[in-house]
Amino acid sequence: MKKQERQAKILAILKEKGEIHTSTLCREFDIVEMTIRRDFMEMERRKEIIRTHGGAIAVEKKVADVDTPLTKRLTLYTKEKEQIAGYAKTLLKPNDHIFLASGSTIQILAKSLLHYIPLVIVSDAINIATTLYEDPRLSIYMLGGELKSNAFTLTGAIAENNLRQFRLDKAFISVNGMDEEGQLYTSSVVESKLLELLFHQVNEVYVLLDASKFYKKDFVAIHTDAPYTIISDAHPNASLLEQLNKRHITLKSV
Repeated sequence: MKKQERQAKILAILKEKGEIHTSTLCREFDIVEMTIRRDFMEMERRKEIIRTHGGAIAVEKKVADVDTPLTKRLTLYTKEKEQIAGYAKTLLKPNDHIFLASGSTIQILAKSLLHYIPLVIVSDAINIATTLYEDPRLSIYMLGGELKSNAFTLTGAIAENNLRQFRLDKAFISVNGMDEEGQLYTSSVVESKLLELLFHQVNEVYVLLDASKFYKKDFVAIHTDAPYTIISDAHPNASLLEQLNKRHITLKSV
């Protein structure tokens, strides 16, 4: 089978199933993994697929995953997210000034902070404020900006300018994916700019990342040279751990 014919077949399978594993294609076409990987690299460069750890997914499937409403994401991987949030909570001290970003894992962390310790909290997420506003020991500051309704977040230049006014001890964020090189991704350009500003402005940044986000890419890469800590239930392979060490990224497995 010629390369063009094989790649067309791969696209047909992805259109039907949404995702596929490298091992399955090796059996289907009776070829070695390296050939499939080369196909994947070419197809990803053409933006026909998104490579994952051990396979690939259709671009349309990834977009659907990103656009899943927060209320739905709160029902996915709940046990793992609670473990991650539980560890993050132990890093806090009374009267810390912290940033809580958007995301389902951050929402679970926020809920656990009710009636816990006094904190000063800055957030771009409306759901975070509505979760915490009744606790009188929590001082809550919201960034302004344009509402991204699917994630309940406030974004854009107004949010970035407001964020620059705060001195923060710690920031807790979540992202849509991390690839095999340790690169973080999100779905929104304006969201990436706010996250990059956090990495620049806050000394202790914690990325709460459940295992389903590993070896995945999204539309926008988040650029930072700052060290930070990932809190996750994942146990990544040796290659990714090496990349994280090179980037001075700490991984805390829960």
